[in-house]
Amino acid sequence: MKTEDDALALLSEARSAILQGNYPALSRLSSQTEKLIAQATSDPDLAARIHGFALRNQRLLEHALRAVKLVQETVELRRNGVRAFTYYGADGAQTSHVVADLPPARRV
Repeated sequence: MKTEDDALALLSEARSAILQGNYPALSRLSSQTEKLIAQATSDPDLAARIHGFALRNQRLLEHALRAVKLVQETVELRRNGVRAFTYYGADGAQTSHVVADLPPARRV
């Protein structure tokens, strides 16, 4: 990583990949991210300047992981025959959901 601007551009690109669910792109950025972490470890000034941006990306990834887990749980509920369930959205509001009957899956 040459400059702080390069570091911020990398973190911004990673943020875009997270928001778009483009995990292959995020994976491609991982080697550059690892270099940035190594450089920031030895450069406290750089670490301080990029901390907020890195923390923002970390939070986005944590929320994406929670969403994936919620989908997994929902699919498992459906497989077990549960037709209605309640969950809390990001805004804290309670939401009920009733699963419609779906036709049997077909192999293609």
